[in-house]
Amino acid sequence: MRGEIGRYAERFNLLELRAEPGKLPRAARLRKWLAEVPEGFVFSVVLPQRVGELGASPEAQALLAQALETAEVLRAGWIVVQTPASVTPTKRSRDRLAALVEQLPRGDRRVAWEPRGVWQDEEAERVSRDLGVHLVRDVSRSPAPVGDVVYSRMRGIGDASRVRVSAVERVAERLAGCSESYVVIEGEGAVRGAALLRQLAQELSEDSSESEGFSTDTEDLDPDDELADDELAEDGDGDYASEDDEDDDSEGESEDER
Repeated sequence: MRGEIGRYAERFNLLELRAEPGKLPRAARLRKWLAEVPEGFVFSVVLPQRVGELGASPEAQALLAQALETAEVLRAGWIVVQTPASVTPTKRSRDRLAALVEQLPRGDRRVAWEPRGVWQDEEAERVSRDLGVHLVRDVSRSPAPVGDVVYSRMRGIGDASRVRVSAVERVAERLAGCSESYVVIEGEGAVRGAALLRQLAQELSEDSSESEGFSTDTEDLDPDDELADDELAEDGDGDYASEDDEDDDSEGESEDER
């Protein structure tokens, strides 16, 4: 997010926050965000890295409690558990992951798991199914997990950090059968990528039986085109909280979330 959340919400309807120490505003600021976004806007909270490492320590438990408090204040629709490469597909890891998931509130809030290690697709799907959580996968690179609701991340890596038209088209195709889909777009091109993804999804929903490809009414886009968002430069410095926020005295900067 760059600048105020009202302007962000004009372009996107999902904001993912990383609950790392010192990165989040105070509760008063979060409540203000909640009041300023339109109906249907969804907040997602990614648990801190220390929690995702699945170590049982007082520090990890304190960070988990803080993250869950943030999710409660924002009425977050999602809690995301990211496990690093050090969390491998062993019984010990599966047991610790299950113990963590047991501590997460459900109800109207969904839980997603994003393994970053050497998990095979089939094994990760089986574990997520056993735990009753949603598996996070980059649907532009791999097929979508089985299910009506999908949470996906288009990851920006290295020189390929700009979103390509072809990647957005793959995402639209692979999510066409979902009742709900949540896509976090990393890297440059998120504004145009989100708009294009919505347009393609609409085309598929209107005439899925006859769709054999995609076309755009407003632009002649090549699949290899990279989507850039130069207009975002005027939006601010990327901080969650503005300098004139009297309710928030927290320090530290956040990653840009799109």
